[in-house]
Amino acid sequence: MLQVGLVYGHGQQADGEINAQTKARCTTALKLYKHCKIDRICVTAGVEKNGVSMAKKMAAYFLKNGVPVKHLWVRCWGYNTAGETDACYIILNKEDDERIAGITAISSWYHLPRIWFLWKVRNYGYRVSLAPSRSSSIKDLFIEPLKIVNSILRPFRSTKLRIS
Repeated sequence: MLQVGLVYGHGQQADGEINAQTKARCTTALKLYKHCKIDRICVTAGVEKNGVSMAKKMAAYFLKNGVPVKHLWVRCWGYNTAGETDACYIILNKEDDERIAGITAISSWYHLPRIWFLWKVRNYGYRVSLAPSRSSSIKDLFIEPLKIVNSILRPFRSTKLRIS
C-alpha cells in the first residue's frame, strides 16, 4: 500500500524559481520520502510565472535531490488549494486506486486546517494526514483566515482546476 504525499505550491519568484515557502514544503516532503513516510510525491500546482511551471520546478527539485521520476506524479492542473486537492484525487483514481493507503498533505502549518477541511468535505475516502513545513509570511497569516471562511462557505465552487 502506498502513502502519497501531496505537496501544495505557494508561489514563485519573478524568474519562475519556486519561492522560499514552496521550497520549504518540498524540503518537508523530501524528508518524509527519505524516511519512508511517503512512497510517492504528487505535485499539482498549475500556476506559472513568466512561462515557468511551478509544478515542474517543484518536480525538478525532487529529481535533483534523488527522487526517481517513477515516484513523482506531476500535473499542472490545480490553480488554488481546492484545485490542487481535486487534481490529486483525479490522479489517484487514474493510478491503481486500490494501492493507495492514504494521503499526506504537505504545506505550511497555517494552511493545513483548510486543506484538512477540503479533503473531509469532499469525502474522497482516503485517510488524510498532515505534515507541516515551518515557513510562513506575515501576509499569509492575515489572509488565510479569510480563505478558510471562503472554503467553508463555498467548498466546491472555490475550485480552480484545468485538466490538460
